[in-house]
Amino acid sequence: MKPARRLLLVITFLLIAAALAACEPTPIPTPAPPSPTAARALPCVLPTPPAGPGSACTPAPRDRWTQATVVGITDGDTIQVRIGSEIRKVRYIGMDTPERNQPGYEAAKDANARLVAGQTVYLERDCREDDGERLLRYVWLADGRMVNEELVRMGVALPVQYGPDTRHHLRLEAAAREAWAARRGFWADGADAFPYAMVVVNALAVHAGPGDAEPVRGAFLCGDALAVYDRSAEGAWLQVRGPDHSGGWVRAAGVDMATQAR
Repeated sequence: MKPARRLLLVITFLLIAAALAACEPTPIPTPAPPSPTAARALPCVLPTPPAGPGSACTPAPRDRWTQATVVGITDGDTIQVRIGSEIRKVRYIGMDTPERNQPGYEAAKDANARLVAGQTVYLERDCREDDGERLLRYVWLADGRMVNEELVRMGVALPVQYGPDTRHHLRLEAAAREAWAARRGFWADGADAFPYAMVVVNALAVHAGPGDAEPVRGAFLCGDALAVYDRSAEGAWLQVRGPDHSGGWVRAAGVDMATQAR
């Protein structure tokens, strides 16, 4: 082949390749996935947990827990189960979810249903058998998770001690701190979030009313998870309930909360 003809062929090939490249759509870069929200750390010192058992009652071995089938969801912390031929209501021990007509009621009920609806569960008793109407139990799934704890860890429930049934209160309180740190559930805010607050100072005085002049009832400690029920007009004080079921007014500056009190 003559050099001139070879050069012409090369030029023609290059022109065709350039035209084809110009017709191809410009690739759109794939955006990087959003970075996960970093977990928070408490800026205070957690108190040393008390030594000894969580409650005064001797726990039954696992092989003596009652097997049941969940047949209904009442709300976020109560279910209906079949034990043999009997249908019973079961109230989860050691935690609370929002009541009907409170923010978060439906979210907590839905979370409960996702965990247990139709499941075979195992019922662990603490001290009391019932509250006159409902069995009081820690409820365990077949995979080893405690439902009471999972709902707190999901951020749709708070730990609350109802003595003498307090065997697992330390693990429930730890689950609340985990949910706060990861901004799960109501800790992440939202239109239907119940207002939760985490104590972020070593000790937070609890007053009988909004104001330093009001009598002091006690104190909440670093890492206590609180339910918020009201806020003073100027916003400096919150009416709360703590994990020991006590309540009062605390300074808003001593807590971290995702949702404004309603």
